[in-house]
Amino acid sequence: MLRLIPYEFSKIWRKRSFLLSVCVLLFIHLFLLWYTTLPDEETAPLSAYKMLVSELAGKNEAEKAEYIVGLKETIDGVCFVREILDMQSLESEMGNALAGQEMAEHPGVFETYYERYQSGDYLKFTDSLE
Repeated sequence: MLRLIPYEFSKIWRKRSFLLSVCVLLFIHLFLLWYTTLPDEETAPLSAYKMLVSELAGKNEAEKAEYIVGLKETIDGVCFVREILDMQSLESEMGNALAGQEMAEHPGVFETYYERYQSGDYLKFTDSLE
């Protein structure tokens, strides 16, 4: 019985249709792997991850955590500025009231990050905030 197993496998592997099917499936798999990793508006390109890794190289874990937390605080501040500007762009009493309320809840954040938002220097790894 055990001697039949290699023989049966060799019969399957030697068929042209099986080899062609495996090659087609491998090609489809590679194509889908490539296609699903293409960057879009919501996904950062692979080069952004490479730049981040090179930026973190040579730092210990505490420095890496501090650097990432700093980046997150900057992006959160810039997003806050963008939200306030979007509310103010509504040009209505409700938009101005909401913007004033948000600025009162987070004092100093708008002033701290407004110039950075205007200059765009918060974008280190990608071309857009998204």
